[in-house]
Amino acid sequence: MAVIGTLGGADVGAFNLRTLMSKRLLIAGAGLRSMDTARKIALTRAFSEFALPRFADGRLVPMVDSVFDWRDVGDAHLRMESNANIGKIVLRVTG
Repeated sequence: MAVIGTLGGADVGAFNLRTLMSKRLLIAGAGLRSMDTARKIALTRAFSEFALPRFADGRLVPMVDSVFDWRDVGDAHLRMESNANIGKIVLRVTG
């Protein structure tokens, strides 16, 4: 993200762009959609080789906020919309 000046105002919601600029922080984003299939496969393999053993032995632990029955998907979505969660919201499929 490149920010050059704040003539239109430095506040973006609750975030002040002057803080970003004064601390010389960087914001990087990436999207898989524009990548070709071979690159997506390579990234998936690299992630799997790195992360799966760590999940298996407990060095990496997924951060689960809450678990909802899939029939309560509306409640789960409301929790997400309200920003009440810290971690993933999981839908459980039963019987």
